[in-house]
Amino acid sequence: MYYEPMPEVFTYDKFQFRLIDRAGDIAIYKKQRGVRNISFEVVIIQKHPPATWPDGRITHAREALPASESWGEGGWTYPTVDRARRKMASLLSDLSTTRQNASGTFADPKEPHSCVTSQTAFAEVK
Repeated sequence: MYYEPMPEVFTYDKFQFRLIDRAGDIAIYKKQRGVRNISFEVVIIQKHPPATWPDGRITHAREALPASESWGEGGWTYPTVDRARRKMASLLSDLSTTRQNASGTFADPKEPHSCVTSQTAFAEVK
């Protein structure tokens, strides 16, 4: 299924977001309001299927940011791009390890590993 991709630049809640980096469904956005209020958000891009709402609106399949309620599980905020890049690298490493474990090519029961999972609550970004 084709999902409309997240825009590279958009405004939400009076903040401007600009895509800094993306690898698969993990991305870094620079979040800025004014000159001094800058942070970097690492997000696991969510996939929304097409939907027909009770009021008759139809939305197409699209990507979206995680909901505020899932921050800390599907999104993280950092004060510097370097810290955001480290988090992104960690998530990509965790995802790689999870895929290796699932394929049976790498598994060590003594080694803890984490899994990047999709969240159940999402926020639409316009």
